[in-house]
Amino acid sequence: MPDMFDRTTVGKPYLRIDKISIDYPAEMTAVVRFAEQTFVPCVDGSHLAVGELNYKEFMVMPADMGTKFELLDVATGAKMGAQVSYGQLLVSILSAIRAHQNVA
Repeated sequence: MPDMFDRTTVGKPYLRIDKISIDYPAEMTAVVRFAEQTFVPCVDGSHLAVGELNYKEFMVMPADMGTKFELLDVATGAKMGAQVSYGQLLVSILSAIRAHQNVA
């Protein structure tokens, strides 16, 4: 799996997330939508988009809140040796939003 996320090798395509949205249709339930697109790192340091955005989604239900997944390095896709639960992730996102709501 890390091969498809490695953005460090010039000329080697990788997947990049372009957009993320989260809807909360019910308490302790989230619908996560994201758009991914293939990019290719160039010699000059830029990254060239290839193809169209591919939209995907998944649901996080109350029973999923304790489910853990591996944290991955954003540049290489390699496992970082730590895990986080869906519940911890959603609380972290909402906490970051709350911090910005209180900024004048």
